[in-house]
Amino acid sequence: MKNKRSFFYALAFVLIAGVLNISCEGSETETGETILDPIQPIIVPDSSTHAIGGSSEQKLAQTFTINHNGTLTGVFLPLDCSSGDLDIEIRNVDGDEPGTTVLTNQRFNADSLVTGVTVFKLFSLPGLMVSTGDRMTLVLNNSGGTCGMSSGPIGNPYTGGEGFFDARPNEPGWVPFSEFDSTAQDLAFQVLLERV
Repeated sequence: MKNKRSFFYALAFVLIAGVLNISCEGSETETGETILDPIQPIIVPDSSTHAIGGSSEQKLAQTFTINHNGTLTGVFLPLDCSSGDLDIEIRNVDGDEPGTTVLTNQRFNADSLVTGVTVFKLFSLPGLMVSTGDRMTLVLNNSGGTCGMSSGPIGNPYTGGEGFFDARPNEPGWVPFSEFDSTAQDLAFQVLLERV
C-alpha cells in the first residue's frame, strides 16, 4: 500500500508540474520561465504530522538557498489547518538560524485550506526579488488556531538548509530538528520562482 501511495504522490507532482509548466532544479531553464527551486519534495504521509500553532504554540521554519536569479512568488507545502490563520513568512537567515527580518509574507484563513496534509498546495506570496546564493528562511505560524504538516523523510535530503521548530514549554528560540536522532531534518517544501 505504501508503494502505491508513493507512486500516486509522485505521479500527482509530475502532473501538477506539467500543468503549470514548471521545471525542477537542475534542468535547463530560460529567462521568464517558472521553476520549482529549491525543493525538498519528499513527504511521509503515514508518519505523524508537525503541528503549527495549537497548545504548544509551535512555529516551524526551514532555511534554504536560492539557486537562480528571479522573483520568489510562492511556496508549495503539504499542510492543512482546522482553525485560525496560517502566517507564511520569508525571512533572512542569521548565522545558520532563522532571522527576524520579514522579506515577504501572507496570511491564509483556515477555511480556505480544504484538502489534506498529503497534497502539496500552492501558497502565493507577494513577489520577492532574489539572487543566486541568497539564504532565506520559510517560517510557518498560526497564533490563534491549529495546522498540521506532513513530515519529510528521516535524514537530511536537502543540504542547502535545515528545519527548525520553536514550541512551548521550551524557552523561546529555534531548535534544529537535527538535534534529535532518527527524525526528519528538513520540512517538505517547494519554492516557486520566476527566473529573470
